[in-house]
Amino acid sequence: MEKKNKLILLSLIFFLILFLLHFSINYNTKNRNDLQAYLNKFKVSWKGTENFIVNVSLIQQTENENKLMAINENKIIRLEILTKIDEKTAEDYIRNKKYITDSLFLSIAAPYPDFITNTLECPERFKPEVKQTKIDDFETTYYEIFATDRLIYGACAEDLIKYKAILTWIYCEKGKSLFQVELFMPKDEFKEDYINFIKSFECKK
Repeated sequence: MEKKNKLILLSLIFFLILFLLHFSINYNTKNRNDLQAYLNKFKVSWKGTENFIVNVSLIQQTENENKLMAINENKIIRLEILTKIDEKTAEDYIRNKKYITDSLFLSIAAPYPDFITNTLECPERFKPEVKQTKIDDFETTYYEIFATDRLIYGACAEDLIKYKAILTWIYCEKGKSLFQVELFMPKDEFKEDYINFIKSFECKK
């Protein structure tokens, strides 16, 4: 009889451990702060983003717009996600964002007549490189562009620049979602093939 009671007790302890382990796994999955866990809500897969931790305090959400920032050591991903948006509206949005970015580097009139030149212009080496690529099924533009320590574009002096970034846009037709993707890293660590990391972005079919 005593042996039977021990077996029952051991069985109860075993099932209790299994239950707690199952609960712990489910709880951790639902409460992860990595970027991929956040992207799952938008039916998006992006290899490597499980290593980026979302700064929850910086998340901004409205009904159709989400903004967030995620960090992995010295790399930063900034995302803006627009939902319930058709492709034409998405293309208009991208066109407007590109215009704003390009405008940062246009020549401007000198502030006063006696200035050495009639115009002020950003040196060519600080201007962004604009390239074309295909991410998932979406043909898009991307910028390789310098940024300040506040992640602001348009800096045209070496002492103002801390990061170099890739800026691009991806539209997921099935989910009717537009993603503005920005990947920042220290300017001395930038590599052109970081675009391949962004190209692993996939809209789930």
